[in-house]
Amino acid sequence: MGRKKRKKRGFPVGILVDFDEQIIHIWKIFSESVKIYRTMPLKRKWKNASEKDYYHYFEDLLDLLRPPIENGLRSILLVSPRDKDWSEAFLSHITKHHRWLINSRGPNQAFFGNISGSAHKLSSIAYLLEKEDTKKVLKDLISQEGYFLIKQLEKTINIENPNYTVLYGLKEIEERVYEGGKKDDSVSEEIDYLLLTDQFLENHPQKNRIYRLKQIAKNKGINTKVIPEESTAGDRISQFGGILCFKAIKY
Repeated sequence: MGRKKRKKRGFPVGILVDFDEQIIHIWKIFSESVKIYRTMPLKRKWKNASEKDYYHYFEDLLDLLRPPIENGLRSILLVSPRDKDWSEAFLSHITKHHRWLINSRGPNQAFFGNISGSAHKLSSIAYLLEKEDTKKVLKDLISQEGYFLIKQLEKTINIENPNYTVLYGLKEIEERVYEGGKKDDSVSEEIDYLLLTDQFLENHPQKNRIYRLKQIAKNKGINTKVIPEESTAGDRISQFGGILCFKAIKY
């Protein structure tokens, strides 16, 4: 019997949060698949929950979302049943208690979209992600995130400070990222982001070389992001040859 072919996962695209009656499912969305990330059982059903329960539910949910956000996965799709307002309540909680997370001038901004539906199992997610309105919301989120990254890039370009440089060209980036060996993560003090377009990744004749770079960069604490080339952000990255890395200005 032949060896079963492993399904391609693709590159990370965003996070999907599904609000159900007494559980929250968190999924990672990849370009070619979806994978469960966390499940969060609730002490009480939403209809029996107090305002204090809501507060703790949302704080616990943010604790689960914080690691992927800090690792650069900032497009977050919220899903609730059509007649429920749990997603809206979560967004209101963020606005009231965590304004920094949606502050357009902040360095840690995340991007939230809201749709109606069900996403508690893979079959329902597959159906949901094929709907045109879902595709539009997700595309808008990815575009907002891309715009945020390009704003960070342009700040680095315009500051004209030798400590904040933009590296482009695969060989030059590899030399900097691999510096010190696999266990030396000091390069993350000099580089915050490694950005490349999906077409650069897809069409490069040495894909394993690119995947190795992405993995080592991630292991060293560098936020790595694949951007659709057809987007405004992807077009800007293409002007650098399809791949670049830089340190963001923190102000």
